[in-house]
Amino acid sequence: MSHLLWNTLRNTSSFAVKRDGVVFSRDKRNVSAIHSYTYNPSTNSRNVYVTANKKGASLIVKQGNGRRPASQNKSVKLNKHFRASAKTIRGVVGNVRPQLVGAALRRYSRLSECKKSKPKAAKSQNKQRKARILAARAKITPAETAIVSK
Repeated sequence: MSHLLWNTLRNTSSFAVKRDGVVFSRDKRNVSAIHSYTYNPSTNSRNVYVTANKKGASLIVKQGNGRRPASQNKSVKLNKHFRASAKTIRGVVGNVRPQLVGAALRRYSRLSECKKSKPKAAKSQNKQRKARILAARAKITPAETAIVSK
């Protein structure tokens, strides 16, 4: 049944994007963003995908039959440090779809990099020293510099 569905979706999917001879997928449930039977969530009864949330990321596992769609998705929060979350991904995804473990880890790695706060660039020591020297030479207060610049 799933192969029949894939043959229907292969050329008519609205998520498919063709660029430079490669076909990608924009489906948020596709772990690797590659338009193929292996990674397509619509054709497989079991699927895994990683999404970002406010505190970190979530691993969502779709399994079960289509008779109860509300209970198909199970969510696992990945709020711990990277190694513990990677171990969780390996364990959960390895039991559901072992061929997607690498793709799920790559997606989580990219999401965790984006979530890290980047430190603000401090002024270099040389620029700070030059600013102090110029202020000492001029002996002008900041209020006076505003008057002089007008």
